[in-house]
Amino acid sequence: MQEPDAQHIQAISDWLIEQGLLQAPIDTMLAGFCDRLFEAGVPLLRANVSTRTMHPLIDSISHVWRRGGKVDSRTNTYEEQNHERWLHSPLRTIVETMDTRLHRTDLTDPAKVASWPVFEEFRREGATEHALRLIGFGVNGTLTGQTGLMMTWLTDRPGGFSTRDMNVLERLMPRLALSAKSTADHEIAVNLLDTYVGHEAGTAILGGSYRRGSFRIIPAAILFADLRGFSAISDRLDRVAMADLLNTCFDAMVNPIRQHGGEVLKFLGDGLLAVFDRQGHEDGDICFGALHAAVEACKAVAAVPVPDRPGNTMELDVALHLGEVYYGNVGSADRLDFTVLGPAVNEAARIEALCTQLDSPILISQSFADAAVHCSAHIVPAGCHVLRGVPDPVALYRLSPAA
Repeated sequence: MQEPDAQHIQAISDWLIEQGLLQAPIDTMLAGFCDRLFEAGVPLLRANVSTRTMHPLIDSISHVWRRGGKVDSRTNTYEEQNHERWLHSPLRTIVETMDTRLHRTDLTDPAKVASWPVFEEFRREGATEHALRLIGFGVNGTLTGQTGLMMTWLTDRPGGFSTRDMNVLERLMPRLALSAKSTADHEIAVNLLDTYVGHEAGTAILGGSYRRGSFRIIPAAILFADLRGFSAISDRLDRVAMADLLNTCFDAMVNPIRQHGGEVLKFLGDGLLAVFDRQGHEDGDICFGALHAAVEACKAVAAVPVPDRPGNTMELDVALHLGEVYYGNVGSADRLDFTVLGPAVNEAARIEALCTQLDSPILISQSFADAAVHCSAHIVPAGCHVLRGVPDPVALYRLSPAA
């Protein structure tokens, strides 16, 4: 290798290390990498780097650099795995077999261009060669055969990539993969934590709140929801039907909560606990959003049919309360769980337990009713009732029939 090339490789390698240590966004990393390669004399026309996400809905994210343009990023969902474009892509076989060899295709050869539809698109753009490589990742010093970084490179140089071009690329591809992996691993950690413990808990864990007994106090409007009669229904269904029904109902419950500014802190069997953080907001506005979320969740669940009872639909019971939530981790010394505690949470759960008895899908506490000034015209008394563990009867409210 010529001395100037060795210097270029070292300079780009040093830059990649810096980007990896900073966990720079992959699109920024790819743009800088390709620009530097082009300045070093490697005639790139287009580049694509794709990373897995470990997200429940998104399989991977593709970052595409084009000479003279910005990097475009695109999410690839699991639903698109049966899409015609993916099924007829040269990447699919490589990913499915975890083939880590370098694959080069002469795009001036009509027979090779005809092998994949996307090659015809690249040829129309002026590309003369397509290079593809999957860099595999491992654990404990061994390739897993499951994860890696997919890279594709296009040039418009007559005759395709030169031997010198490919030598430079092959030296630098693993280094780009390692730096990109630093960012991708962090994004995977965020996705996994968001998926399994929620955004608030995930942010707290990544921020260092992972010691036992670490709690955050959240002044919030509390929404406690539970599917009415689900235990009896689940006893009649097989495992798959029960899981499908529960997932459908949770979608119906969670979407309006998120749309109105709430966050689900905990799934509890066939129910959930959500909060609408009051910090920095007027209580009246927070209660307005929480009440609308409750109404829309009840309506959405009521549109879900009971699988084995034609004509019957699911029902949701919701309690709304205002108070403080203690949110943090408890457990053994080396096995913790983020959970929600506090008197307000207990009261909300016990209010929800009265929904069936009072035949009201939504019950509202005194503190919530007092704060819900924008909704007061639609809130009516539901009497005083004894809550387990609460010494004195408490006043409860419901929505008026007109509301």
